[in-house]
Amino acid sequence: MPLKELIKPGKQKLLIDVALSVAWLALVFFHPFFGYYNTIAGYDVPLKAAIFALNFLVFLVFYYPMSCGLVYVCGLLSKRKRLSGRRDLAYAVFFILFFNPAFVSLAVNGLYQANNSMNKPCGVEITGFSGESAAMDAGMSAGEVIVSADGFPVDTIDALKRALAGKSAGDYVTVKTDKKEYMVVVQESQDGSARVIGVILKQRYCSR
Repeated sequence: MPLKELIKPGKQKLLIDVALSVAWLALVFFHPFFGYYNTIAGYDVPLKAAIFALNFLVFLVFYYPMSCGLVYVCGLLSKRKRLSGRRDLAYAVFFILFFNPAFVSLAVNGLYQANNSMNKPCGVEITGFSGESAAMDAGMSAGEVIVSADGFPVDTIDALKRALAGKSAGDYVTVKTDKKEYMVVVQESQDGSARVIGVILKQRYCSR
């Protein structure tokens, strides 16, 4: 079976491709581990729809080879297909191994870690707001980078936590970002174990 026959569109391949893309899209955008839903929570509905649609199309294209490989291997296992050559099986296994969500996640994480090892922490970026956010009430916006709190340098998320640790709920903290300075009311976390300002953060890195 030539490669073009292996990747030729078919009903089973397309159904598997759509199912994989929908499942992964739902996981990435709605599972708390990824946090993308909180990131886009403040966006307008048309922009949210555009982001979902774009990611769905990307997933469809990327996971199609995996769908082809799965259909081929399943056909062999169910004896509906005959092994036409080791190269065809190798193509199918390659598609399954390297065009799947787990491999992509590991690859992206590896690149992220490699990038971090060559850079140093230089602030925390606001990617969204959680619930009733004092930071949002103070006028802070997603995309701003927090660089200090009450004069203490904030180069990591832990540094911001330490700066807030000595505060009580209701106190004010002066938060400086790359845009301006804000007076923000300190809040208590939902479980009462920490002091927060209602922001969802991402670590920023700069070249060493």
